Amino acid sequence: MSLTTTGRALSQTEAVVDAIATEMRRDERVFYIGQDVGPMGGSMLGTRGLFQEFGPRRIRESPISEAATVGAAIGAALFGQRPIVEISFGEFIPAAMNQLINQAPNLRYMTGGVARVPVVIRTRVGDGPYGGHPQDYSAWFAHVPGLKVVMPGRPSDARGLMLAAIRDDNPVLFFEPMALAHAPRSTVSVDTAASVPIERSARRPRTARLREIAWVDVMSFRAIILTRSAPRCPQPAERPKRPKKRPRRRAPSSAGMGSSARISRPSRIAAG
Repeated sequence: MSLTTTGRALSQTEAVVDAIATEMRRDERVFYIGQDVGPMGGSMLGTRGLFQEFGPRRIRESPISEAATVGAAIGAALFGQRPIVEISFGEFIPAAMNQLINQAPNLRYMTGGVARVPVVIRTRVGDGPYGGHPQDYSAWFAHVPGLKVVMPGRPSDARGLMLAAIRDDNPVLFFEPMALAHAPRSTVSVDTAASVPIERSARRPRTARLREIAWVDVMSFRAIILTRSAPRCPQPAERPKRPKKRPRRRAPSSAGMGSSARISRPSRIAAG
């Protein structure tokens, strides 16, 4: 698998795991917590090998309660740790909405910059290889002040952004598109300093954009965005317009009579 002294062929999931392991070796304050992240190796092998290297003290199993897990991680972050929380799939994020909206992004502002919440919330969204849990709520959190939202589009970005997320002093939501979880591998730099800045977007030449297609799954709208050169989606056929109904003609009211007065029809008089 090794290509050069500083590069390896990794999938997106392998790149994220490598970044987590790199930071855990470098910084003893980093620990990982989530459901089935220990000996099982995590959902979709998302923590494979971490438990064997770092043990149960730093790879912690949590109960089936996203609110409790995220809340405990926020508390640990306030006391100087750098936790990484795994929420197996993005569909379960609403279970920790109070912690993600009212607590983690607000504490630094409410304490006048004294408190720091260096916590990473890692989850998976979109359609995956087995078609389960496809909902993607990432757009919700992009509008929350105090949160940083990350969604990598290729393995090199996944590794670099995870390094930057763990080192950031603010809460970061790390969304991984499941369509790329076990996609073909690509060359990834494994240098410790090869982080990708979260604040700046990557600008690549047009030829690179055409060669490397980044999939962004938004299953709520059943859309997949490829590149600007992708053909336009067919528009739904327009419905035929219904003819406008003519307004009914009302009989004129007689002079001196109210609107509720009845108008009597002239009776026919039979000829004698």
